[in-house]
Amino acid sequence: MGFIIFHPLKKQLIDVTTTNAPEKQLWQELVALRHLSKPKGISGKKATAPWIDQAKIYFIDAYKADWRSSGLLYYYSFLNLAKAYLAAKRSTSAKDLKSVSSYHGLSAEPQSPRRLIDFEIRIYPPVFRGKQNVFAKFYETFTCTKWPHSQDITIKISDIIPYCRELTTEVRNFYGIDSDIIYVYSLIRYVDQTFWFELNVPSDKQAIIVSHINNIPLSSLDARSINAADKTDWLSSYGLTMQNLIGTTFLRTPAVLNDAAKHKQTIEGLLDAFGDYSLPLPMPSVAHNVWQFIPKLSLGSQKVVWHPLLSDYLVAFALSSILRYQPHLFKPNSQDAYLAEAWCAQSAITALRYYLMALTIPSIRCN
Repeated sequence: MGFIIFHPLKKQLIDVTTTNAPEKQLWQELVALRHLSKPKGISGKKATAPWIDQAKIYFIDAYKADWRSSGLLYYYSFLNLAKAYLAAKRSTSAKDLKSVSSYHGLSAEPQSPRRLIDFEIRIYPPVFRGKQNVFAKFYETFTCTKWPHSQDITIKISDIIPYCRELTTEVRNFYGIDSDIIYVYSLIRYVDQTFWFELNVPSDKQAIIVSHINNIPLSSLDARSINAADKTDWLSSYGLTMQNLIGTTFLRTPAVLNDAAKHKQTIEGLLDAFGDYSLPLPMPSVAHNVWQFIPKLSLGSQKVVWHPLLSDYLVAFALSSILRYQPHLFKPNSQDAYLAEAWCAQSAITALRYYLMALTIPSIRCN
């Protein structure tokens, strides 16, 4: 009997501990990429440097500013980081990004929504009317999946805000919208000559996970029904108590014979099945080493692979549009104004952490 903690993450991850303020260390790591050789360095250093440097200026100014200014500046920081990412991955040439044919690919008409979450954004496809559009192109490169819409689509903030991890409590309390991010513990467990993969998930979310993982059978077991061996492995692996397991369910793959070939095959199958949906936390969790299961998002008429960074990017665009053209929508002491300020105070730096993880090889996570 035994176990190993296993997270089905596609990218290798290393943690960097720093005594600097997080916003300073994150930018130090990003700027340092141009001084490193491959594979740790960044591709197209000269092409990406102007975008990263400009993103840094916008972000540092935003970090020091009142939220009514920072909400605008954070978007321009993220836009420049997205361009740096596209140039680094060579999915869009630096020449195209610098040209007048490159457009940010989002728009928002003047509108009078009852609540911030009803604010509408129009998203254009990667190439539309001869223009290269940054957001949809960034989506394709970042998620390694095709943008599904050939025409522009309109979404509401309520469609994407359940993926903003730092606003979970506020969004639930203000608007009655639950988070779509599922926090998961997982082990590979060994009993006698067999092994299997096992997840511990909130019971009310198990059906979502099962619906996304359709090429690996998953059986379920309520936490109240686990045996002594289950308790020993789970309570010792993550430092949990039985109280932590109340309201959770265990999802298990079938047990297979424990030999080297089966082990390798199983790991590869898990990475393939879970890879598009599994994310590490954007900062190390000292108490509980969980990971995030990110379900697909209904976007227009399609279900698409998603990432919290994409939601924060779109929220930043919405804030920039409102603060530029319709600041009256943020009434003093309103829930909407509070939420916008909370996003600026919490979510922007989380988005920056995700950008650092995306641009570094292996992914760097600062603590």
